[in-house]
Amino acid sequence: MWISVLGDTARTANQGGVGGSTSIMMGAKPLRNAAANARILLTRLASRRLGAPPEQLQIKDGIVSVIATRLRKSLNADLAKCGELNDALKVSGEGFGLNVEGAGKPKDPSTYTIVGKSAPRVDLPPKILGNYKYVTDVRVEGMLHGRVIRPSGVGATLVNVDENSAKAIPGYVKTVVNGNFVGVVAENEMGRRSGCESVEGYLDRSEAGVP
Repeated sequence: MWISVLGDTARTANQGGVGGSTSIMMGAKPLRNAAANARILLTRLASRRLGAPPEQLQIKDGIVSVIATRLRKSLNADLAKCGELNDALKVSGEGFGLNVEGAGKPKDPSTYTIVGKSAPRVDLPPKILGNYKYVTDVRVEGMLHGRVIRPSGVGATLVNVDENSAKAIPGYVKTVVNGNFVGVVAENEMGRRSGCESVEGYLDRSEAGVP
């Protein structure tokens, strides 16, 4: 079972806007603190399971093991399954100033093994040569293209849809209607765009708000 939580600040933490590298700089601190707290909780669980005090344990590549012997070890994934990772964090500030703190403390930068290390940029050659595959370049067998037809005013109600003109467009597949939602499905981008321009939706704007 999984639950999808949208980024609505009425339900989630409000970390302000998004600003590329600024988001990383501002948002990294609370994330690192939360991760450090998860790390210490996992270490405590491993301590009980392995019969060794936390200070005698090490974590590497997702495995907690006793420093003296690598034979006594436990996977972080197995530890997380036990469900004993609930812990209250102190939350302060808001927006870009939001921070969380717990018993766990982030690593000292001198102990980093990944951050700050150079890595081969295997992505650069195809980007420079113009043949890199972005998500918009992905094509799969039987793939269709879709586009939403949006009303001209907020609160407009759909009364009827006429797709007769769109049916003559090459690549057009169908118009999807669900309540006040209208969308066009086509075999290609051109059919999708032309279909949207041809489908006529009849709207009741009597209670529509600002366009």
